[in-house]
Amino acid sequence: MGLLEAYLRAVGAGAALRSGVEVRCSRGFVLASSASLILPAVLAVGMALNAYFYGLEFVISLRFALMVVSTVMVYEVTTRIVSERVSLTLGTLEDMCTSLVLTASGARGLTCGGGRVELRFRGQPKGACVVTLHVPSARVPISLRASQRELRAIVERLRHPLSELLAKMLDCGVRALELRGFRGASIELPGRSADLPGVWLRAEFVTASPRESVSCVAELVRALGDGEAVASLASAAIEAGVAECDVGGMYEDLLSYHETFFGERARAVLERLIQRASGEDRAPRDLAVVRAWRRMIAARRAKRSGLARG
Repeated sequence: MGLLEAYLRAVGAGAALRSGVEVRCSRGFVLASSASLILPAVLAVGMALNAYFYGLEFVISLRFALMVVSTVMVYEVTTRIVSERVSLTLGTLEDMCTSLVLTASGARGLTCGGGRVELRFRGQPKGACVVTLHVPSARVPISLRASQRELRAIVERLRHPLSELLAKMLDCGVRALELRGFRGASIELPGRSADLPGVWLRAEFVTASPRESVSCVAELVRALGDGEAVASLASAAIEAGVAECDVGGMYEDLLSYHETFFGERARAVLERLIQRASGEDRAPRDLAVVRAWRRMIAARRAKRSGLARG
């Protein structure tokens, strides 16, 4: 039995040895879990010192019996906490990951699609956690940061099946949602999101089970692969008054599309198009960009459909 294997069994993390994926331990996990050994060891040293100084009188005393029981209980409780958290983490992430690293607050892993996922527990209530998912092969032309109150306002205005998923996340106790859909967005997530391309989604939950929380986040990323869902979400967020909503990726898409036809005049043509998209209701510029982007993807879809029929 290797040293690491013996340590994991001793601190209650034996489930990591039975996992179907590669599991490693960070220094933070080792330091945090070492309390399962250090606290009982301190009590054991205390008993040994008392036995040395007071001899048989201490060994046959009630105090000795209480210290033995306390040592066993401390070890039992601390290892149970580690065991429950490790088992919960592995049960949540191992099906979607090729490798995992246990951390002091949860775990991070590499997904089967080459992305990253991180699960961080937040203490109380039980199940409270933060889920971060990175999908390098995806791109969503919007970014936003919304609180629970703003998410409720979005759901009220969202006329798309995506509203059902967001409502489910609210039922699961989501407190905040952060999406960085494209590189160069004004919204960046904690960590290395600025350095890596792809979609980053971070959600904070307070009541759902970790497995359900991760499932909701993964499902939302998949749902945002549909352009109509993205446009509907962006429109609802702007109409709901979400302070941090960046549609710069949509503008980039529009500009690239118009450069194909208008070359250097593309930006001027696009600005006039956005002005017209504001309509008689004088919609905000960001909402006009969303409208123009939605028309663009509709035109592309119609063109592909026509080519397929032809």
